[in-house]
Amino acid sequence: MFEEDASTAFLDGYAQHVTEVLNPTYSEARALFRAFRQPDYWAKYEENSHRPTPSPVQRVHCQVKRPESVLDKVLRKPDRFPAGLDSTSFTDMADTLGVRIVVFFPADLVTLDKEIRQLPNLEISKKTKPVAYLPEACQTRHGLDHVNRRFRQKVCKRSGGNQFSGLPSTSVVVGNAGWGVIPV
Repeated sequence: MFEEDASTAFLDGYAQHVTEVLNPTYSEARALFRAFRQPDYWAKYEENSHRPTPSPVQRVHCQVKRPESVLDKVLRKPDRFPAGLDSTSFTDMADTLGVRIVVFFPADLVTLDKEIRQLPNLEISKKTKPVAYLPEACQTRHGLDHVNRRFRQKVCKRSGGNQFSGLPSTSVVVGNAGWGVIPV
């Protein structure tokens, strides 16, 4: 009974955090990164003025971590969340708000990485680096060794989320901060 009460209180606190912090940040991050899909956004990288520069971005997906996923992660990883079912666990969780950007070609990740690092209203987190979902050889070939690498075909989590991560993409952890400085 105690664990159920603790879980309910934890989830209620997370719901309030989503309303007050994550949803407003989600809206701003979504607008910012959705602009990446527009060819006009990338015109500054145009090398030949006789040809238009298409957007290297195939799709952008922003999401707030589902409450059951937050609870599951805290319970599965007590070493990373020693406070347990306390609000400090979800405020310390780096991926409660994230952005996945899928590009058409792996080589486009170099331009995307450069652009993200130059955005004035974003700060790259020293604690949680961006992630590229690429085979190691491809990541090295494109000079992205400074980005964490993950490559997996399918992951099935206890909380029910399934992912296919075979496409060249990068994940930007937006985290828990207000919009002033977003760790990515």
